[in-house]
Amino acid sequence: MPGEIRSRCTVRTHPAGSIIHQKNMELDYFGIVAAGENRVINEFENGNVYMIEGNKAIDFIGEVTIMAGMPKTSVTIEAVTDNVAATSAAGMRSAGSRRT
Repeated sequence: MPGEIRSRCTVRTHPAGSIIHQKNMELDYFGIVAAGENRVINEFENGNVYMIEGNKAIDFIGEVTIMAGMPKTSVTIEAVTDNVAATSAAGMRSAGSRRT
């Protein structure tokens, strides 16, 4: 990752299987997945879970929520493989992530 981008962001790694961002949680950052693969899933009140799409790096986190002007996300993002993501603002708050 270029040093100029790394100095302006928080860089986090997310182990495979961890939740990068949970549905209905506030989103206070924009992220770029620099390495790895994730999936976007939606959980419904009836208990059904559907995978909406799978994404490989380079991909974005939060762009749809931000462009829609919404404070909370409508989907969950899960790491399929180990992920490295650079985030703006407060950074990732997922318990499954660690700063690198």
